[in-house]
Amino acid sequence: MNRRRKFLLASVLALQNSSFIYPSCQKCFSRIILVSKRSNCPKCGSTGESGNANYRYKLSLKVAESNKLFVITVFGSCLDTFFGLTATGLHRYIQDPNKIPETLDNDTTQNLLTKAVETCFVGQSFIFGVTNFENQPGKHSDASNFLQQCSDHKSKAKALVACQIVLPDPASGICLPVFAAMTYKIILRGDSLVAAHAASLAHGASSASAPILAALEPSSPPLHRGSPSLGSLRPKQAPSACGEEL
Repeated sequence: MNRRRKFLLASVLALQNSSFIYPSCQKCFSRIILVSKRSNCPKCGSTGESGNANYRYKLSLKVAESNKLFVITVFGSCLDTFFGLTATGLHRYIQDPNKIPETLDNDTTQNLLTKAVETCFVGQSFIFGVTNFENQPGKHSDASNFLQQCSDHKSKAKALVACQIVLPDPASGICLPVFAAMTYKIILRGDSLVAAHAASLAHGASSASAPILAALEPSSPPLHRGSPSLGSLRPKQAPSACGEEL
């Protein structure tokens, strides 16, 4: 589904919730229902085996642009780079008892994941490719008018949808992949088995995650989490589809 986008440079203030992935229909990207060993899409009727279900990222953030507030929900594989693996891969990792120590229950694991997402996103600035501006009141073609319409409506943060997110200047600071941050937080809890597993992950991790895992020692200085300037970067169109969870 191709839709025109407007680009918004904004700073992340907080996470809206701690639900970052959902089981997704491969045809229409809607949330599927998992019952016993079967999956069903209530929107398009697709069915399948629950064990083969794909998962998709859905990240809701409260952001600020100048003195305007927005709630932006980012969908899809554009978040793979920031999380360090696909949404399906993250789901399998969390559910695998061989990768999460028995000493960590589901609530603790979810809390570690939430803290890792905060480490990666809160306090950073990003360029968001917003797709639902045509649904907003006024439907002005000018980007500044669009943002003004969204933020002024009843003085409440307006809900936006994005299927693209990039750092304004990747060279100006580190955005720690969520998976690396989560793994490091587990290591700091003193579990030697997970520490050994994380060391093996460093050899197979992406080029973005592995150097960060190697550099994250307890004596390392705090990560830079400034708000890089827009500079001259022109965001490229993301190739992935931008369906929304319905």
